Amino acid sequence: MVADVENQKTPLMSSQEELRAERVISLLEHDNVGKLREMLDEWGKNCVWRPRPNNKEIALVETSLHIAVKKNAPRCLQALLDGNPPEEVLDAPDDDGATPLLVAVAEAQPNLVEMLINAGAHINARNDKGQSVLHILTYITSRGAESEKVLQDLTDLLLRQKGIDLEPHAHLTPLAAAASKLPQEHGVSKNGLISLCRKLVNAGASLQEDGGDGTIEKVLLNKQALPAVLEDVEQLPPPKRPAKSQFLDMIFMGKNIDDVKAFLRNQSPKDAHAAVNCRLGKQTLLFYAINISNEALVEVLINYGAKPRVLEVTNELPIHRAASRGHWSIFNLIINHMKINDRPVDLKDYTVSIIQKLMESNKKKDTSPEINHSKCLQRLMQDDVILNLNQEWMGQTALHVAASFNNQEAMSEFLSRGAFLGAHQTTVAHDHSNILDSLLPATLERAMDGCIVHCPITDDVSENENILNEDHRLKLDYRFLVPPTSEDIENERSINETETLMDISRSNRHRHAIKHPLVQVLLYAKWRKVLPLYLLNLGIYFIFVIILTAFVYSVKDLRILEAQAKNDLASGSGNGTINEKIENKQVTVNCFMGILLPITIYMLIREVFQIFFSREIYLKSIENYLEWFLVVIVIVLCSARFAADVTRHLAAWAMIVAWTLTLVTSGRHFPRQ
Repeated sequence: MVADVENQKTPLMSSQEELRAERVISLLEHDNVGKLREMLDEWGKNCVWRPRPNNKEIALVETSLHIAVKKNAPRCLQALLDGNPPEEVLDAPDDDGATPLLVAVAEAQPNLVEMLINAGAHINARNDKGQSVLHILTYITSRGAESEKVLQDLTDLLLRQKGIDLEPHAHLTPLAAAASKLPQEHGVSKNGLISLCRKLVNAGASLQEDGGDGTIEKVLLNKQALPAVLEDVEQLPPPKRPAKSQFLDMIFMGKNIDDVKAFLRNQSPKDAHAAVNCRLGKQTLLFYAINISNEALVEVLINYGAKPRVLEVTNELPIHRAASRGHWSIFNLIINHMKINDRPVDLKDYTVSIIQKLMESNKKKDTSPEINHSKCLQRLMQDDVILNLNQEWMGQTALHVAASFNNQEAMSEFLSRGAFLGAHQTTVAHDHSNILDSLLPATLERAMDGCIVHCPITDDVSENENILNEDHRLKLDYRFLVPPTSEDIENERSINETETLMDISRSNRHRHAIKHPLVQVLLYAKWRKVLPLYLLNLGIYFIFVIILTAFVYSVKDLRILEAQAKNDLASGSGNGTINEKIENKQVTVNCFMGILLPITIYMLIREVFQIFFSREIYLKSIENYLEWFLVVIVIVLCSARFAADVTRHLAAWAMIVAWTLTLVTSGRHFPRQ
């Protein structure tokens, strides 16, 4: 399953085998801390923190911390926190970008909030809408669904935290949001909003921020709530806002790029680096900037240390989003900054998923000149990017992805660069055919032509091609015809090297490609490689036929002598000469049998081997059935005694079949010079 191009709600599937989520959820629902600790010991903390999803196609974004908070399981939550979860777990965002702390505030659970804060949860985290814990506190206060004491305890707990940002902007600050939700008449409090506003102002929140209809002070004044808010308030100077929070506001509110640069220049290198690598909801700022196609912002973030190799919660890299958007300049910028010491960018593990993004997004009509998915694909295929075009991802390779979108140009390019033509698309328990039916003849021919290139005689790659030079050399790339080698020995499937060529020869659309010089040279090279084995097999077979001929005639003669001796015995005239001939002939038969049986066993093994590796082709050849006939005849003649007439018929058929196969083998398969 591929992440949706627009909203990224569906994450890329992860292949890691982990603990199933339903087992963890069942324990959290009943706050069964004893069983949970046993599970932590058995599976390890990482598996329990991030259990495997119930549906194999969808990765679980929520952590066990999120679920424990939603299920109100304080004992289980404490057990999970006792394992000292790292920042990427403790502050992991869910589908809406909410961390466990934000969820705990939304659920109005002060005890769980305190546990998460004590464990080190980021107090100023934001969700996808840019809302902080104070924004969420404002909204649950306005709903009035919780008791006033719980809300007061939660407010006091949050406001006494050191470093909390009182004025994060999700279009409005928490104080502005609270003021906007106050009723118009007489400044009467609604569900503790006056009390919340009073505490925010007392903590240092400014009344001069934008309140939607003027300043917050003006909004409160219009709603006749300002006196109540300022009652018994000793307004303190606002505390210094964290640099990361200020920077998040600038990005979220779309500040001018010059202001962004100026802000970062005024920060220490450490603070600037931390600011550009923070998250806005479930997205890193780099991913967010790519998503809104802001090239200038992307460049600033990267220049100040934003990491282009950080995986999102959807198991995607920023380059995946750049591929979805198709903004060529941003795509090129990301690739260039993924290089380390000018070394090529290694994207072997993400080849198919990136190409999938480019292909599926290319169907969309976008008139912007900066949007060009085809150009992004060309950039991806350049020499400074290391790809694995034979990578299998969700049962398909890059070639299958291109075929599914009927992108003939991409298929030709992939084949020219070594994508295996014979790769089969697989789903669960099913193995589908290769992409030959989706490939146009002209596409395959163009790919083959692209695999024959000039090879410089010297190391100078700019050397002019001169086909009249007696030292002229060509480089032939056969990779797309030969099964790729795999480092994963356990999962590597055995593929016949000639299977792809056989598929081409059987295809009505592509059988002419067998005559292409690239294929002809490959076949010749393969033939030269197996020629010694072929000659050895042919020699063994000729010996077999000669020995078989002598054997069947000897057996026939033996049976005739035995019949004659039997007749003489019946007539009462014994003949010692015949008995001596029978003994001599029996010795001859046994000698031939001793040579014939090992060769017959060899032929039997050879036939079984061919059936195992090329069953479909094997069963369509009449010669193979004749060879089985010979094997059976030899076994029958060696193990059973028949009358002379029966033996004579068997010998005759054995000779006919054996010498027919000899002539066919010599005439059809022997190499022509």
